[in-house]
Amino acid sequence: MRAAGEVPGDRGIMRHEDLERYRAEWRKPVTGKYNGYRIIGMPPPTSGGIATIQMLNLLEGFDIEAAGQSSADHLHFTAEAQKIAFADRAAHVADPDFEDVPTKELISKSYADDRRDEIDPDVAKSYPPGVFDSPKPDNSGNPNGHTTHISVIDRDGNTVALTCTIEAEFGSAVVAPGTGFLLNNEMTDFGAPGTANEPEPFKRPRSSMSPTIVARKGEPVLITGGAGGIRIIMGVLNAIVGLVDFDLNIGQALDAERVEAAGGVTGPPFPLELEDGRVDEDVEVELGLRGHTITPNNESEYLVRPRMNATGVDPATGRNLGVSDPRTDNGARAQE
Repeated sequence: MRAAGEVPGDRGIMRHEDLERYRAEWRKPVTGKYNGYRIIGMPPPTSGGIATIQMLNLLEGFDIEAAGQSSADHLHFTAEAQKIAFADRAAHVADPDFEDVPTKELISKSYADDRRDEIDPDVAKSYPPGVFDSPKPDNSGNPNGHTTHISVIDRDGNTVALTCTIEAEFGSAVVAPGTGFLLNNEMTDFGAPGTANEPEPFKRPRSSMSPTIVARKGEPVLITGGAGGIRIIMGVLNAIVGLVDFDLNIGQALDAERVEAAGGVTGPPFPLELEDGRVDEDVEVELGLRGHTITPNNESEYLVRPRMNATGVDPATGRNLGVSDPRTDNGARAQE
């Protein structure tokens, strides 16, 4: 670590006792319900579970199914829900061992009901974070990442959604001698000094990991997650909405167009990333009239972020399914 830094003050110091005192913490998942489905996500210090459930709570108050997949209403309401959730993410989500994260309030239906009233169906806006304590906004977020996710289901219906990350591409790019593995550079997941996610000794940084299990009547219908930094969260959200509201199978849900509005959190102009060629031009024009600034993002640029995969149970046949994101390498395997 001492040899890794080229810039003065950039050299890391890690001692044997630092590794000795580290403990993996078992934490209770965050859970919610969306249109009759149970959502099970990862709790803080990751922001993925809270943000996903909060956005679903907001969307539940709109008739997304009637609006139709890829409609202006579907994409507009999704973008506005993301802005609210990401404003709260920036202000409130951090390591719960160091900060009083209002998890229960953020994922509550009543909070979503209050915030939904701020959404104008005809106008794109920005939104402040909710007030629970003194919010300390931090809109930083690493859009890149070297993360791996696997979604597993076995013959008995046992499921695992597992995300592992070393942060940026190849982490710190330093291999510990004699080990063969890369050291991470997770310090980049901390925020600015004075924010809830500011760096502190022994504090865990906020992440965007979003391993998620969706169940209906006790059956796991979608086990998903992905890689790709801050974009992971919307990859998971879009897959859930596709499955629940538009009756897509898990392959279609992963293949459907993605919407990303994280850049529109702080104010106008409101950049709205859409995959080029996957949304009708008339819809893009309508979104522009509502105040969104459309940023096309073609598949070649979108191949690696977010990289999603999913497993689940086909409700019609009862068979287990597994799919990998069509934008990236094949990664679905079945065992006899």
